[in-house]
Amino acid sequence: MSSADISPRVHIGEVVRNAIAFKPGNHQEPSMNSDQLIETVTRFFSLLRERRIEYVLVGGIALLQYIEGRNTEDIDLIMAVSSLERLPELVVETRDDDFARARFGDLKVAVLLTSNPLFDEVRKRYTTTRRFAEQDIPCATVEGLVSTPFRPSTGKGTLRALVFTKTMWLRCCTPIATNLFKEQLACRAELLIEYAAEH
Repeated sequence: MSSADISPRVHIGEVVRNAIAFKPGNHQEPSMNSDQLIETVTRFFSLLRERRIEYVLVGGIALLQYIEGRNTEDIDLIMAVSSLERLPELVVETRDDDFARARFGDLKVAVLLTSNPLFDEVRKRYTTTRRFAEQDIPCATVEGLVSTPFRPSTGKGTLRALVFTKTMWLRCCTPIATNLFKEQLACRAELLIEYAAEH
């Protein structure tokens, strides 16, 4: 399958809704209105656009622009603390130097803060605009996705394992994994492992 076979219009709201609806164990929790969740996602990205918030979409949703994959229950963004503070509607539940976990209504949002030099580098150098069903969204490139952890809750001590795992996974699963692409991923992984050792 080529990358052209992947739908160019991933519907973020539907991806999040499906992840929540089909997650084992969620049937015991009070059900939320799935149409309302889709509307919440649309409102969230409209708010980011209206406030001119600088951000980059990363994580599972961004990955769906490049490969077919699983549903994901939250939205992962790279964003500055100053931008986060301009969004009082985004209720921060936990925050440290590198990450924040927040909610926009029923929508879970994980924020990778640009105070972390690695995330700031992704924002500056590895971002492109991709078309989603909701709107055009600044999204990490494949190289940028390799640079960010799968889960913001993961500590720095496991960055080396994350880089290796994600690189191997992308090498095996990515339809555009040409030899040159594999070499670029391997090079990027080496740089990230060096970064992890220094920090």
